[in-house]
Amino acid sequence: MFTRDYILRQIQQLVAVLARVLLLRNSGQPKELLDEVRVGLADNELGAALHDAIPREDLIALCSTEAGFSCEKALALADLLREKGYAEQELQMEDWSRSLLHALWLYEHIASLPNAIVPIDMADRISSLRTEIGGFSLN
Repeated sequence: MFTRDYILRQIQQLVAVLARVLLLRNSGQPKELLDEVRVGLADNELGAALHDAIPREDLIALCSTEAGFSCEKALALADLLREKGYAEQELQMEDWSRSLLHALWLYEHIASLPNAIVPIDMADRISSLRTEIGGFSLN
């Protein structure tokens, strides 16, 4: 029960950060958006997702507990990473594609699970990110 409550609290925190990030995106404030993502993720163990060199397996493990993989947590994290990547791209930062790649990894993992409940536009999200990052390594 404790693990479930902990995961739900993390998901609530991620959704709150995502809501603030979407408001900043809609108001055209990419620098503030990046700050919000960094602060929001740094407040818990998901801050490791901000490291550019994090391997796919470690990123997926961030969304897992003894109870298993949390699709909801992974989806919220992927959405935040996607928004971070788009803000970095808008600010012409060098490694913007890495954030999009991390979001893609999480989306693909969620979509590969047999009983996962996914957003209706999941295939579009994956396709869009693959196109966006182009020749960037998908490994």
